[in-house]
This record gives sequence, structure tokens and C-alpha cells, in this order.
Amino acid sequence: NMVLPLLLEFLKRVSALGHLVPVAKNRFFLPTTFATLVQIAQTIAAESADGMFEAALYRDRSGIGRNLTIQVLEFLDRTGETRLANDKRSMLTGDCMVDRRKGIVSRGNARTSNPARHA
Repeated sequence: NMVLPLLLEFLKRVSALGHLVPVAKNRFFLPTTFATLVQIAQTIAAESADGMFEAALYRDRSGIGRNLTIQVLEFLDRTGETRLANDKRSMLTGDCMVDRRKGIVSRGNARTSNPARHA
């Protein structure tokens, strides 16, 4: 029976070690799971004629709920991987990945953001 604040503190510590990716204050993913969610966004954008996609399509493809979809996409916006314009998103880079050792989103070898700062 862990108290919620203690659990959240634990999850933040685990995130700092790179074992989780915190997309929001109370939403955490394993790096491999988050990398799959990023790949879904990349695939949808690549399949689109204009390179853009709507949140509803991402929700349907990823199989996650509406609220979590928005949190994931807003996290990608904050980290500079996607950009929102007129209710559609586009990928700003094709090589977004999760560094499993550090739990960060990066482009190639260059670190773009520490998700812990955004959670």
C-alpha cells in the first residue's frame, strides 16, 4: 500500500536513472515502449501526403486513450520532435530515439531534452 506521493517520487528517481521516460507528472513509459510510440508518429507522418497527422489518427494507430495521446504528443512537441500547426503535427526529425541508458529523447548522438525537466 504505497502512498501516491511516494510512488511518484520513486518513479521520478527511476526516470533519472534512465529506466523510464516521464511524459507527464503521472505518466511514465519504459524507453522501449516510448520508442515504439515515437515510431508510430514517424510512420503516420511518412504515410501522409503532407507529412502531417492529427491526434485522432495517432490515438487510433497507437491504441492508447485520448488523454494519454495528447500527453505523449505534447511531450514530443516540448522535446522538439514534433510541431503542432492548425490541429496537425509534423515530425521535425526522422531520427528521434530514446537513449535507454539516460532515458532521454535524442537526435542521433545529440541530446535534445531531458524529459525529467518537462514532467
